[in-house]
Amino acid sequence: MLLEATTESLHRRILDLEHENKSLRQEVNNSQIFLENSPTFISFLSPDKEIKFINKQLASFSGKNAIEFNNTYLSDDIHPEYRSYLSDNLDIAYKTHTILDVKFQIKSKNNQYVWFHSIGNPIYNNNNVFIGYICTSYDITQNEEDHLKLTELIDSNHRLFSIIGHDLRNSFNSILGFSELLAENAQDFETSKIKSIGKHLQNASKKTLDLLEDLLEWGQLQSTLNTFTPETLVLKKVCKKVISTIIQLDKNNTERIKIVFKSDIIVFADVNMLRTVFRNLLSNALKYSTCSSPITITAYTTQNNVVINILDQGLGIDPSGISKLFNSKEKHTSLGVLGEKGTGIGLLLCKEFVEKNGGEIWVKSTLGKGSEFSFSLPLGKNNKRNN
Repeated sequence: MLLEATTESLHRRILDLEHENKSLRQEVNNSQIFLENSPTFISFLSPDKEIKFINKQLASFSGKNAIEFNNTYLSDDIHPEYRSYLSDNLDIAYKTHTILDVKFQIKSKNNQYVWFHSIGNPIYNNNNVFIGYICTSYDITQNEEDHLKLTELIDSNHRLFSIIGHDLRNSFNSILGFSELLAENAQDFETSKIKSIGKHLQNASKKTLDLLEDLLEWGQLQSTLNTFTPETLVLKKVCKKVISTIIQLDKNNTERIKIVFKSDIIVFADVNMLRTVFRNLLSNALKYSTCSSPITITAYTTQNNVVINILDQGLGIDPSGISKLFNSKEKHTSLGVLGEKGTGIGLLLCKEFVEKNGGEIWVKSTLGKGSEFSFSLPLGKNNKRNN
């Protein structure tokens, strides 16, 4: 009788255990389904930082499974700059029993680095033994790019207001100073003196006008108000139009600028942006070379592009300054042959406009011998290669 009762009790206990086991398996299965189908990126790391599990979302992003990650969190897919950083922060989270909260770059299945924000928790079993980390990650690339754009825009605005506050004020002060001198003392001046003051006024006015045009275009570009309308253009016609405007402002430049490329070169670009690039590069070439030295414009075609070169025999640029010329975060200015001071905004405009049109811009220069500014533009239709 006792044996039967004991057997029945054990049978009921076995049934209870089977039920509990079934319920536990269902809970585990539900948890697995939740982890696998979570819209966020979820991963589990062992204590030695090996990847033991990644969910479907992370697998789809990476194009790999846990084994293909080579069983290591700090794989080749993590940007090298962040591997030690991640390892150190994982150690800190483990030792201090705190949450891991990091940002880093990881390579996607498209072989492009994107920004991840990962939050990880050290996991301990019932015996308080450390068994690994569970991490939830998010793709924050767009946020980081937006932040970078905002930072660049703020830097650009600071640069803009700096130029308005300093360079533009100086230009107007120069104009006001010469005009007051002329207004108050013209009757006492000889004709040659009046002509000299008039020349200074003309130069100061031209500089101010160029600066205002650059500031307007720069402001429009940064606020995305600048329209972009690329079209097929005859390069020589655009170049001649810009040179004509420069000569009208200073007749001394009539014979200095030489075009030495064929008339049949066609580019595909926005005409207003191309004129601005030519105007700034030619103005710089004239500013930083003596009035007797020539400015030469050459051009040739490659398979997909047209390369334009503007060469001068002027002051040249110090090697340390070349890397700063097209960097909005670096301010690089130097005096022209007549002591004119530039703002550097013209070259930034050139870079922005050339790149907007699908080209590149670069410079080669030797201090004391001159500079060669070059830029490329997409080849227009009906071009004949002549390189």
